[in-house]
Amino acid sequence: MKSRVLVLTATFGLSAILTSCSISSTHNMRQSGLALMADGYYGGAAAKFEEVIKRDEKDSSPALSRDYRLAGDALYKAGLIDEAMGKYEKAVELQRAKIKPGLLELASELNGLGNALGDQGRLEEAEALVSQALSIREQNTDARSWALAESRNSLGRIYMIAGLNEEARKLFEKSLSGLEKKEPEMTGALIADVRSNLASLYFATGRKEQAEPLFKWALEDYRRVLGREHPSTANAMNNLGEFYRATGRLDRAEPLYKGSLAIFESRVPESPQYGSALNNLAVLYQDQRKFDEAEPLYKKAIAVLEKSSSDDSPRMGSVLKNLASL
Repeated sequence: MKSRVLVLTATFGLSAILTSCSISSTHNMRQSGLALMADGYYGGAAAKFEEVIKRDEKDSSPALSRDYRLAGDALYKAGLIDEAMGKYEKAVELQRAKIKPGLLELASELNGLGNALGDQGRLEEAEALVSQALSIREQNTDARSWALAESRNSLGRIYMIAGLNEEARKLFEKSLSGLEKKEPEMTGALIADVRSNLASLYFATGRKEQAEPLFKWALEDYRRVLGREHPSTANAMNNLGEFYRATGRLDRAEPLYKGSLAIFESRVPESPQYGSALNNLAVLYQDQRKFDEAEPLYKKAIAVLEKSSSDDSPRMGSVLKNLASL
């Protein structure tokens, strides 16, 4: 047993020595190529870098992208532009593979922060961050990726809040076209988010016939994916209720409002969506001239929004305007 341990240790030591020699040899070869470059022997330098590339490819060396760039530099200086381009493209490809995970993580963080700023009414800051996330994802993901659809939906939502309806519509529709071609289990709740936003946009721009089925579809999606008691389901109920109220179907609107309020109150009692739902039911009661029932709902909505939104947010402005009209 003792001799076996000694043999294994000796073998490991020899492997480490051979690896060290290989790295040293590759380094020396690279330095030789750089020296040839410095002296203007570009063809010889390119040949050296080709040898280095072969070794580093075999060893999966992290220096491989640099080797391709150096080979590209030598070929470029030698006037072999097409060959140089091939080396540069390979170097870029390898570098992208290294930085891509970090970039995509950054895009997710930018998108999340942008959404939060948009909810606070800070639209210029939100647009800048979500646009940056969208740009990163456009350059580093598939054209029909889930992440790309998410950024388009987020930016479309910001544009819709800002009143840039045509820009928002294009983003929502492009996002939806990519998601609808995927399997339902791959899209999750995102497709419901996009349908809900597009329905709201259609409704706001007078395209009511196109809006209603999307509102219903979004609600079904949320119930299927997230469950009947989820806050997103409550938000979809509230949106459909608002559509019914605005189109005069008050008997359909009221139970949807009340159902959404029950979910919000039990799950997220300080969310701005809860404040909006309280406001919407108050508007319904005001339309029915039930002023005594509407007023406390407006005041409760303001109390909720004071905790979750800035004083100049669109939601707060709407509730204060409605209370003043009452």
